Amino acid sequence: MQQYPDLNIVVQSAHVKSLVRLKPAIANHQGGFTIVDKNLPCAKC
Repeated sequence: MQQYPDLNIVVQSAHVKSLVRLKPAIANHQGGFTIVDKNLPCAKC
């Protein structure tokens, strides 16, 4: 994120709670940041 501050990022993980430790870096990131929880059921599957 430091190398590409304007990059839009999507993280797809079954362990989204582990991203809490990155919260300060995510908050300071200038680009977009989206987290997708792989454990959630698919709405159109």
